[in-house]
Amino acid sequence: AADAVGEILLSLSYLPTAERLTVVFSIPLDPAALEEKSLRFSVFGIDEDERNVSTGVVELKLSVLDLPLQPFSGWLYLQDQNKVNPFVKVYLLQDGRKMSKKKTAVKRDDPNPVFNEAMIFSVPATVLQDLSLRVTVAESSSDGRGDNVGHVIIGPSASGMGTTHWNQMLATLRRPVSMWHPVRRN
Repeated sequence: AADAVGEILLSLSYLPTAERLTVVFSIPLDPAALEEKSLRFSVFGIDEDERNVSTGVVELKLSVLDLPLQPFSGWLYLQDQNKVNPFVKVYLLQDGRKMSKKKTAVKRDDPNPVFNEAMIFSVPATVLQDLSLRVTVAESSSDGRGDNVGHVIIGPSASGMGTTHWNQMLATLRRPVSMWHPVRRN
């Protein structure tokens, strides 16, 4: 989309026994190692009780794809792209209100940061359907605040991939579900 400034890879998982929602910013793989990998897609249908039911798995070998590596372009407005100090904030929202916030460490002077961090939120299963995540990419400023570059919404209040990711997490409890999301300008 025209308003996207880049992409972010997120992994979500929910552990119902511990009532724990985990958000992980994954380490990208070495592009040379990708050719040996495969993507596995779980295919779901809905039964008569409106529950997700697995109907199969599709496997796609990455060696047959021609996918260019696209660097994050959100820093293009800065004078010196090598002096960016990005970090990521994750807000847990309930009905649009901020319930909790966590943030990554600042990656100094890194225009293409890799965040290898997990954020854990305590979330009772009874409110899971009322929650969303707002993942905001920000630039650390000299006053200690952060200038927001863009964001992603994931959850029932999102649209498109944000809703799909949330629903797949709910359908595969205890197992991480990873997806790329476009980071949209604020």
